[in-house]
Amino acid sequence: MSFAGHDWVTSTLATYALRPMADVSDEATAEAIRRVIDSVAVGVAALPEPGPAAVRKYAETTGEAGDSFLWGSGATTGLEAAILANCAAVRYLDFNDAYFGDASGTHPSDMIPALMLVADRYEANGRVLLDAILVGYEIAIRAADGLGARRRGWDHVNMTALGACAAAGRLMRLDPERLGHALAIAVVSHAAMGETREGHLSMWKGLAAADAVRHAVYACRLAESGVEGPAHPFLGDRGFLKLLLAGQFVDEGALRQLADSPAPLRILDTHIKAWPIGIVSQSGVDAALDISRSISGLEDIDAVVIETYRAAIDRNGSPEKWRPMTRETADHSLPYGVATALRDGRVDSASFDEQQVRSEAMHRFLAERVTLVEDPDLTAGYPEAFPTRVRVRTREGRELVSEVSYPRGHAKNPLSEGDLAAKYDSLVAGALSPDDARSLYARIVNLADEPDVLPINELLRKAGRV
Repeated sequence: MSFAGHDWVTSTLATYALRPMADVSDEATAEAIRRVIDSVAVGVAALPEPGPAAVRKYAETTGEAGDSFLWGSGATTGLEAAILANCAAVRYLDFNDAYFGDASGTHPSDMIPALMLVADRYEANGRVLLDAILVGYEIAIRAADGLGARRRGWDHVNMTALGACAAAGRLMRLDPERLGHALAIAVVSHAAMGETREGHLSMWKGLAAADAVRHAVYACRLAESGVEGPAHPFLGDRGFLKLLLAGQFVDEGALRQLADSPAPLRILDTHIKAWPIGIVSQSGVDAALDISRSISGLEDIDAVVIETYRAAIDRNGSPEKWRPMTRETADHSLPYGVATALRDGRVDSASFDEQQVRSEAMHRFLAERVTLVEDPDLTAGYPEAFPTRVRVRTREGRELVSEVSYPRGHAKNPLSEGDLAAKYDSLVAGALSPDDARSLYARIVNLADEPDVLPINELLRKAGRV
């Protein structure tokens, strides 16, 4: 049932966002904690990168008064500017978690730094923050399945914004009507375009989600202050469904089911990345790393054939991905990821340094020796799996083959606690003192029992300044 005249999508999302959380499973809570660990680690590692550094400079110089902590900075600023900077860091290396269904996807952890700041501002404890994260994930993922905006050329950050708005509104203790207005404001005034992820990718690829999340919290704050949004942002004559989706849901049931207030479990369908590259390239990298143990480098290789599913080719195999000129294009290139893994036996942040990305030797290798083809049987396996087969013919005439369907970090092949801790340690090393790194990790592991989030934000403020 709608309220204040809102369409059923708006009222359903708002009502679900404020649901009681007594039925939350220990498994879901544990996964939320793992996502915070992962997000913090990749965000800290990205602080020196050009995109996060530029946004942090903007946030430090806006002249906006506030007490919200900027990760990696001695400065504080207004809430929205801090959200933009901190969320930009988490997304920038393309190393945070992901969800990709048949219709669309989202990187739900893009919202986590924002929710940490909102929790601090509204004096929410760790348990309340974790509940909000679970709500945000549930709504963002169901929106990706139900609305599927990517199919019509719109960016998936629109889905992330819906989850972030719902989760922030919960932390701010908005009532359902106020949160409905916040969702309406967020929806009608921020339709991000898919051009962000087309062609040679720019710095904005890593910043668009941060902007969407910032806008979602801004919408909540406006609604909190009494601003009302349009009544029918999704289903109106000029609303989201008609203008962005040509009037058709992809899966209306994915949203309708929220009316039954199911326990938030969709976080279990997300994947923590083992490699800093697009999610559809993870299997190819795993397969190439397996083969790399049997060769000494690219000089051993006569030909590489990458057999994969259609979505991987469409998203990470377009023409510009064969001659990347930016790190953003390279970390969305399946051919580049596979070749780098074969050459170095690893794929890490250094793999995307400008000199590596623009290497003429690498570009020649991709053009002359790598082929990317669709296998219909592998396409049939997506999105339940991310199947990719790599075939390498060596100059000696050997054929080496490796096939991976569930890469390390996939929901069906999750990183172990030890693997996640190792990822954390490798990414925060040098950015935090050993004592601060251990303290931060321990506080997040015990987040459900933390009385407030302030100490975590304070530690992240120190990152990069040891």
